[in-house]
Amino acid sequence: MIEIKEKKRTTFVKAPFRLTAAVFNGTGHMFKGVGRGIQKVGRVVKMGPSSEWVPEFDVGVNGKKIDWDAVEKKHDTKITSATPKVVGVFNEKGQRAWSDRDSLASTEAGAEYDEKINKEFI
Repeated sequence: MIEIKEKKRTTFVKAPFRLTAAVFNGTGHMFKGVGRGIQKVGRVVKMGPSSEWVPEFDVGVNGKKIDWDAVEKKHDTKITSATPKVVGVFNEKGQRAWSDRDSLASTEAGAEYDEKINKEFI
């Protein structure tokens, strides 16, 4: 990285403008901070929206919005069995223990590739 400095005369001429800009910039930051503080106070005083659009499925019998997080916590089930279920992939001889119905997806299946068609596009 190389620093390129402007001429001393240019720096001297621009100094008052830069000082004025610094004052305006500081004032702007101050107003921005005050404005954000006022905005936060407004959100607290507002106490939430007066209405909300909710899908019909999320409205309960009482006409209020259903809190699905509370429902999930209430109906949370835990596994009580201490013995894990073992799924056998291979048998004792090292052979597959599942049926091979997906043989069409293997690389051994024949492809419908015609070399004549490919040569026409080259």
